[in-house]
Amino acid sequence: MAVRIITDSASDITQKKAAELGIQVLPLTILFGEEEYVDGVTITSTVFYEKLQQAKNLPTTSQVNPEQFSAVVTEALAAGDEVLIITISSKLSGTYQSAKMVEDAVSNENLHIIDSTTVAMGQAILVEEAVAMRDNGATAGEIAGYIESIKNDTLIYAAIHDLKYLYMGGRLSGTARIAGTVLNVKPIVTVQDGLVQVVTKVRGDGAANAEVLTLAKKAGIDLSKRIRFGYTKTAEKSDMLKADFAATFSVDTSAYEISEIGPTVGTHVGPGCHGIAFVRKAQK
Repeated sequence: MAVRIITDSASDITQKKAAELGIQVLPLTILFGEEEYVDGVTITSTVFYEKLQQAKNLPTTSQVNPEQFSAVVTEALAAGDEVLIITISSKLSGTYQSAKMVEDAVSNENLHIIDSTTVAMGQAILVEEAVAMRDNGATAGEIAGYIESIKNDTLIYAAIHDLKYLYMGGRLSGTARIAGTVLNVKPIVTVQDGLVQVVTKVRGDGAANAEVLTLAKKAGIDLSKRIRFGYTKTAEKSDMLKADFAATFSVDTSAYEISEIGPTVGTHVGPGCHGIAFVRKAQK
């Protein structure tokens, strides 16, 4: 009995990487007005950010639908396999609800569904932890139990470069956008209670990196667990953050992955965003 691991494209795990990990990534749909694209299949992140910078209105995303989940789950269960699904936060997408509809329909103890309560590189960490456990012989139930135990301790902190997209999304007034741009303000965001939220603001890229790392240190980052860096469109700022991380924590970061943040989060933060995802030490 094999363990099938399924996630969605909000994890920013590419189809190529999914093949390497031996998992399935079901794509969300990206809508620029009437133009429809399949995330990671018919549109790349590069093209997405080019279109985003030209768009007068923010694109929207459409959840993975129940039929997509049903097809892969039915096939896996029919083959006698266990299934573990890890979705984007249920507060950011209806994808988790789509998966739960399939669970209600099949009512099979070999199907386990987890609301990651996070997205992007945080979600990817949970998926990679699940893959590592699968490869070490754990059952889907054992993996699900562990992922549930660490998901609320899997954190993201990221700095936003361009205030335009917070303004377009209604999270920032026009006056605040103009003032923030003039003062070189960089909002620092996190995923809290399943939603992307601004936690503080600083001035300048150097201060942004320092604040992201300060927040990670205050949270109690567990250096023995997986750590990922992410960026939107250009990796330069993420490379700098990774170097600053190595100096701050006196660790070798060569094995830490840097990946591009895709449309689900990129829509709201725009190009130039960069950040870190990690697991904090268990809270007492």
